[in-house]
Amino acid sequence: MEKRKLKQLLKAYQEGTIKKNDLITLLDYIAIDKNETQVDQLLAELMEDMKEDPALPVASDRLYERIVTHPQFRSKPGNVVRLYYRLAAAVAVLLVLIGGVWWYTTQYRNHDENHYTARTVTTKPTDKLLLKTSKGQIIELDQLTPEGTGIPTIQFADQEGLVYSEDGNEAMQEEHTIITPKGRQYHIVLSDGTKVWLNSATTITFPAHFKGDLREVELDGEAYFEVKKAIDWPFTVQTYTQSIEVLGTHFNVNAYREDDVAYTTLLEGKVRLSSGKNKIILHPGQQAKSTTASSVPEVRNMEAKDAIAWKDDMFIFNNEEIQQAMRQISRWYDVEVVYRNGMEGKRIGGSVSRFENITELMGALQATGLLHYEMKGGTIIISE
Repeated sequence: MEKRKLKQLLKAYQEGTIKKNDLITLLDYIAIDKNETQVDQLLAELMEDMKEDPALPVASDRLYERIVTHPQFRSKPGNVVRLYYRLAAAVAVLLVLIGGVWWYTTQYRNHDENHYTARTVTTKPTDKLLLKTSKGQIIELDQLTPEGTGIPTIQFADQEGLVYSEDGNEAMQEEHTIITPKGRQYHIVLSDGTKVWLNSATTITFPAHFKGDLREVELDGEAYFEVKKAIDWPFTVQTYTQSIEVLGTHFNVNAYREDDVAYTTLLEGKVRLSSGKNKIILHPGQQAKSTTASSVPEVRNMEAKDAIAWKDDMFIFNNEEIQQAMRQISRWYDVEVVYRNGMEGKRIGGSVSRFENITELMGALQATGLLHYEMKGGTIIISE
């Protein structure tokens, strides 16, 4: 590639105006060039020639660093995008924690612009943050007063979380269910001291006071657990495809029944996971995947902290089909997603901040040039 052409592409990339075909040309050129020293020198020279403009979405030094240092560009060709985007007049910044956002196509392209090839719809379990008891009591947790819930086993309650008494109340042996709506998280401390963070559209059921030889909860959705260590008192999480048993550990469970797939990711300690007749032991940094179609869990190594990025208001996508990635967005912003022009055949990897407004998030993704979107009521339409 001529130096002049390469400079034009880099400048367009820096300004955020590069076209998709030109972006692929640029990144493929850098990825497959075997003379790394020459490429590094040329990029450095070009970046020095570019005048820094504080209004540009990408600072030239950061652009250079990301292009020339990431191993993806030197190991194999691919349509990889280093994404840095700054929203004008917005405090929230699109953070790229694991190398930007990248896509590739695995299915056919449909050139009919009006043809919707796939749809993502997620269930809304409730419109309100609710606590239900097995005795039929229903409490709107956002409407709590300083007097609390009136339930003896609950030591403290507000709009942010519940704390159950460790002493308990033997006269109040009942089960409680907490349901989070879309766009909300909630935190609870169970009676044994175990801490649980609930993601949006999640349902968890547990005893108001643990007793007997087993601590057991049921989960439909996503939650992060920091289990209080107790020798000879196992803690079990039951989902529709997995049974997870621990003594004291930190782990994340993503098990929405409607997804037909469940993920358990271990951050600390050790867990025993059962799926059908199959049992495995997970170690820190491992994730087990179970599906309704197969009772044999798939185990892979990963950056375990990625699994709980949702606690820090981040979306992280690990080489996921776009429908799976958009399920996270659908559950948080309470929207339906439809795909046009074969977008359902693409995968996405990377991370973005959870903006307050979905139009900010989609605007940031659109600014990469990798997709276009439009909002129609509560529906997002995505196309190339």
